[in-house]
Formats: sequence, structure tokens, C-alpha cells
Amino acid sequence: MDFVVVGLGLGALGVLLGVVMLGWLAPRAQRAAARTASPDDAARDQALAAEQRGMGRSFLCAGAAMLLATTGALAGSLDDRTGALLVTTTATVAAVGILVGRYLHRVRNPVPRRRGFTRATE
Repeated sequence: MDFVVVGLGLGALGVLLGVVMLGWLAPRAQRAAARTASPDDAARDQALAAEQRGMGRSFLCAGAAMLLATTGALAGSLDDRTGALLVTTTATVAAVGILVGRYLHRVRNPVPRRRGFTRATE
């Protein structure tokens, strides 16, 4: 039954992180875009808000998949070894999906650089 604790914990953490990104971070970036006077800064803030919405959805779906796989394994009365394999496989596929989703979003919708911001060289 150890896989139940890990699976439900990771699933709940993923859902919580997705809700925080969708409900707090993305609207915060949208409000920042509305407050800025520069169109370049507004475009950057809008791009960041879109990225946070995408990541929030990814975390929400990955967490839900973890919860569903864990409750399915619990309902199916799987032994600890098989349940741990199922939870580990689901977590790995979810993590790879989040990383691939973020990469594809960044490639298709790059975040514009800040204007007037230069990196100091030593």
C-alpha cells in the first residue's frame, strides 16, 4: 500500500500546482500586462501568462492522471510491486509530457526579450 501514499501525494501535488498556476499566476501576469505602458512589456507579460496557463493545464492533467491511476490500482487490489510499477510509470510519462509540452510551447510561442535590458559582462 505504499504506492497509494506516493501516487495520491504526487497526484494531489500536481493538481494543486496546476490550480495555483491557472488561478493565481496566470491572472497575475495578465494584470501586469494591462498595467504596463510599453507595448513590448505588455507582449512579454501576455506571453508569460499564456505559458503559465499551458503549464498549469499540464500539471493539472498530470496530477489527475496520477490520481486516477492510483485509485484504479487501489480499486483493482494490485499488490505493492505492481502498484508501484504503475505509479512510477504514470509519474514518468506525466513528467515527460510536461517537459515536452513546455518545450513545444516555447518553440511555437517564444517569450520576447525585455527591451533596454542588457546583461552585464565582467
